[in-house]
Amino acid sequence: MKKEFSILIMLSALLGSSLTGYFLTRPGGGGTDILNRQSATLGRFSGDLDGGQASTLPIPDGLFQISTDAALSPAADADGSIVYYHAENGFVSRVEIESRRNILVSQTALPGLRNIIWSPDRQKVVTVFSGPQGLVFQYFDYRSYAHGDLPNVTDAAFSPDNNRLALVQQTGNGSNIVLAGTDGSNPVTILKTRLSHASVVWQSEKTLSLITRDDTGVFNMYLLSDGGALTKVIDGETRLKAAWSPDGSKLLYSTAESGLTILDPMAGSRTQQNLAAEADLCAWRPGNQRIICAVDDRGTTRIEEFEPGQASRSVASELIISPEKIFLSSDEKFLVLLSQSDHSLYGLRMTTGD
Repeated sequence: MKKEFSILIMLSALLGSSLTGYFLTRPGGGGTDILNRQSATLGRFSGDLDGGQASTLPIPDGLFQISTDAALSPAADADGSIVYYHAENGFVSRVEIESRRNILVSQTALPGLRNIIWSPDRQKVVTVFSGPQGLVFQYFDYRSYAHGDLPNVTDAAFSPDNNRLALVQQTGNGSNIVLAGTDGSNPVTILKTRLSHASVVWQSEKTLSLITRDDTGVFNMYLLSDGGALTKVIDGETRLKAAWSPDGSKLLYSTAESGLTILDPMAGSRTQQNLAAEADLCAWRPGNQRIICAVDDRGTTRIEEFEPGQASRSVASELIISPEKIFLSSDEKFLVLLSQSDHSLYGLRMTTGD
């Protein structure tokens, strides 16, 4: 009797397991619904994680929202999409502007993430984290998955060919400028300085730019050859913002003293631009001949475009957004604006002739 009772219990358990599996996996069952809801949440807007096709959505006139995520360090990718990290958790997304299809590239949580420095081809990054002793810099390669720390680094920039890093390394009484592989290997110090609060940009193959700030907020800017030759180009100005042209041949900068200015280092010329804009809210067109800027206009934003030294023309006005960053998509179809208030992404179609 006991043996028959044990067999009955085993059969009941097997039947219960089968029914549970059926209800969790059958079409319309609870398990599938949960998975569908998770996929819908992760595959925001009209996209999903498995790469399904998304139909192109109509592009509205004027400003439109591309993504509701709080985006950190968004950047234009070569295929016309935008890549960015999520400010709240460090996930990585790619969003297609026209369809607003958002694909989650990485679900790795990155607590303490503060900033991302992208390589020009968007295949490598230097990530900046908050640590107990200050900022921590690390490298990551999306192709090889190589990663690691970059010790004593306070700023970094990729070379235009994606193959090297320029690093600002803190020393006891100043900063060293170091060239290294993208993983920090084979470092070569090209400049030892006592400069404080230094940041670096690698704007052309043979030339870097170095910006320093003292404790009173006064900035200097130097051009630095990869052999270590140093030339000062901006001396003792405040509220310095700078944006190099795509080929690194010209510099758009703004300061409290000089306003908006275009510097041609090779020619040694400077052109004042009569526009109340700051250089970090401007974007160069490919070809280095035209510049687009976001201008504050009594609580709204106006988009202006100009050729250096020429009067600007209005591209759009009365945009109800205060951007903290703007850039063009790689195909130049859209101007992308990162909202200062909630860090979501907006787009503005650039019509023919813009």
